[in-house]
Amino acid sequence: MTSKTPCAHSTCDKGIGIFACEGCQQKFCRKHSNGHREALAKRLDTIVFEHDLIQQQLQNISDPMAKHPLFTQIDKWETESINKIRQASGDARNQLQQLLDENAHKTMKAFRRITDDLRYRRNTEDYVESDLDQWIEELNKIKDEIDRPKNIDVSEDSFASVMLIRVISSQAHVKYHPTTEERFGEAVGDIEVSESGRLAVSKSGDASVYGTSLYSSGLHQISVEVVKASDWIFVGIMSPSNGRREGADFLSSAYGWGGANKRCAWVYLNGAYNGYGGFDGDIINDDRLELTVNCSERKIRLFNNRTKKRYEIPIDVKRCSLPWTFAVNFGFRGDSVYIL
Repeated sequence: MTSKTPCAHSTCDKGIGIFACEGCQQKFCRKHSNGHREALAKRLDTIVFEHDLIQQQLQNISDPMAKHPLFTQIDKWETESINKIRQASGDARNQLQQLLDENAHKTMKAFRRITDDLRYRRNTEDYVESDLDQWIEELNKIKDEIDRPKNIDVSEDSFASVMLIRVISSQAHVKYHPTTEERFGEAVGDIEVSESGRLAVSKSGDASVYGTSLYSSGLHQISVEVVKASDWIFVGIMSPSNGRREGADFLSSAYGWGGANKRCAWVYLNGAYNGYGGFDGDIINDDRLELTVNCSERKIRLFNNRTKKRYEIPIDVKRCSLPWTFAVNFGFRGDSVYIL
């Protein structure tokens, strides 16, 4: 007697499998064969529904009326940038008004002196041609000072904290972090830190100041202005795990550049100086320096905006372990650096 194949449905214990499914290679009774087809039809409906959703999403990408989430990111950047610009504009106006008030006070004192002199000399008839020429010259200077004060100017800051946004299609693995929040923190030696941690001024000889940020991944840029550098300044990084000292350049984990006014040009690797990379020590007052910290590629770069020269140092993480800290060393009293 030929054996019969039972229905493959899990709950069927009496039916005979007479209808074979080519897809799952199983046999079902008539009742459960119909149910099997209905289940397949429901799965197909689900797939069609998912297909239609994706089709709608694809259409929305090309639809200018549809709001892609990335547009929201751009809108947020726009709002934050406008707020920063408004804040900077307000600060600039307040600073300008303060300077104009100070200038007006000084100019008024000079003008009153001329007024008193004119009245006295006129009443006493004590004046000659040279006095008239001198008064005209002094009055013209005051007019020029009122129209355009010589000690006040408005300029655009190319290192401002509002960073331009861009849309990229990239396979790069390094994430860029424009470092606008770096501030000076701990100082070893006599250093005055002011202006919310942006300005560091040496009050003695050898002294160092360290940044508050820690860098362990990605790409970061720190922009500073050398307000004053006598004959020496060191700019670079170190590993806080090695501790801090007055001479940041002599820390065993120090990497960076030291020198000023071409008096010396030392490049520090592992706290030891040499002539690496052709650094010429050409750093003077008012120079703007960009220190790029590339944690991913284990290197730092220095760019001088005035000379347009770039320098690069590879970092040995065995000697300078992550995370890294920004460090500045001063050699002379009065030297100062400002974080832009």
